[in-house]
Amino acid sequence: MIDMEIVVKEGAKVHDGYTKAAREIADFAVDKLHLDFEDVEFRLVDNDEMSEVMALYQDPLPTWETYQNYYMQKSRGEYRYGMLYEIVSHSVIDPATNKKKIISYIRNSNKEHEVLSVIAHVYGHLHMDKNNFICKRCGRDLNMDVKRRKRYRELERILGVKTVEEVYDIGKSLASLIGIDRPKSLDEEIKESRDEYYDTEPIIPRKDEYDAFQFIIDNSEISGWQKELLQMIHDINTDIAMINVMIMHEGFATFVQEKYAIEKAKTDPAMAMKMEDFLLGIANPINEGQLRYALGFRLFKYVEECWNKGRHGILYESLPESEKKDYDNHENKGLDKVLDIVKTKTDWDFIFSYASQEFLEMYTKEVKDNIEYLKRTLSENNPNFYNIYSHLDALDKKYTYDDITKFKVNLLTGAESYTPPVFIPRGGGNYDREGGLLIKQDMSLINKYIDGYKKKEEDEENNIYSMLTLDNHRTAATLLRIYGIWKKPVYLQTIDPEDGEPMLIYTGDGEDIEYGSVPSAQDPGIN
Repeated sequence: MIDMEIVVKEGAKVHDGYTKAAREIADFAVDKLHLDFEDVEFRLVDNDEMSEVMALYQDPLPTWETYQNYYMQKSRGEYRYGMLYEIVSHSVIDPATNKKKIISYIRNSNKEHEVLSVIAHVYGHLHMDKNNFICKRCGRDLNMDVKRRKRYRELERILGVKTVEEVYDIGKSLASLIGIDRPKSLDEEIKESRDEYYDTEPIIPRKDEYDAFQFIIDNSEISGWQKELLQMIHDINTDIAMINVMIMHEGFATFVQEKYAIEKAKTDPAMAMKMEDFLLGIANPINEGQLRYALGFRLFKYVEECWNKGRHGILYESLPESEKKDYDNHENKGLDKVLDIVKTKTDWDFIFSYASQEFLEMYTKEVKDNIEYLKRTLSENNPNFYNIYSHLDALDKKYTYDDITKFKVNLLTGAESYTPPVFIPRGGGNYDREGGLLIKQDMSLINKYIDGYKKKEEDEENNIYSMLTLDNHRTAATLLRIYGIWKKPVYLQTIDPEDGEPMLIYTGDGEDIEYGSVPSAQDPGIN
């Protein structure tokens, strides 16, 4: 039996049936899958409460955006289109026991097989949150949300709604600048220590700062209330760094969900079949909105099979192709490998290291088979026949590739907005010796996986660099907003979407945006 508190509540009342099931699923997840997570309280809620929870989870401040999200989520729930089946909250302190627990919300309109599936899915998320090296450094204190809402209302009463919302909008545009330091090599650490030792003048910052938003808050000459509000927005959005593992997050949760469905088939085959059908709807490979579920789930299954059969490594790769197909040395280390990936990798590592040519061929074949089936069964009498057919054609084209590197990048950018992270480099707080701010994109990720990829593409839409660079319009708007609080020139070093060469985007006055090449001899303070 697990040594943790698991309960399912509907209102203030404990739901005995689902509580028993949730504990049984937790037993399975811990004992058979070796998952590790905190105490959990599941709450069964109606569509109205679910919509409110979701809106306040995304943005707990009482802004126009929160109310917009509420009505959007409510409409989705009413029409059961694109709705969320659950919300996994961050940990909170139970005032009754003073112990940490996770609150997870489930729709009370879900059918029994959906509830059981969702509970298993949630346990996968919780293991990822607690064990992945990025996830366990993210998150926020939800106990502070009530205080943040109260303080936001106070600021609106004192300063006016328009004044407060102007700073709020700046803060929201800077939320994407929250990052996590990448691991440094030994050579980089030695160089950093040497540079600090020999510094003869103030360097701001003294080392690369990947939380650019926090650096801007700490070093901008703005009023106290503005810093307070920006800090609230920063702290609310600290989990944005988890975008780097969203394919793994949803894929692993779905992987756990299927494992329990298979286990359930031993005692209740009819229920297990319903759970499997539900899972296939969530991880539908031709639903682009579900790409991170479908791709992550199938890749974890593929990895498990390869490590169970010993189909990896130099010895396996050296075998003749005729022997590889049926090779099985009964290694049975699939689950161990999956858990290791969950703990130590990002989505880029996951896709580039484990999505082999064999896997991609299997995945694209499944997608294309589904597309062909839908085309055959689509009636010309359907009023949306031509729109659906053209969409399927476009999807078929997307999964037709001759460049595996570009295709992997296409999958990553299709699942989430996977542009390389930005950071403030050492000395970037005084880039031009006059207080200018330099922000750089970290190209180490690109160099690690697509170094030397300089093929000039005629098709600009499918250019690999255009997939990875920042949107020029949004970038310009963000730089102007940063200038609004930094009050001095702001520079962004990024890459040219056409050829991948370094380029500079900057504003010197907060009104106009200029583009240029990166100076060959940069400021001595920039490394």
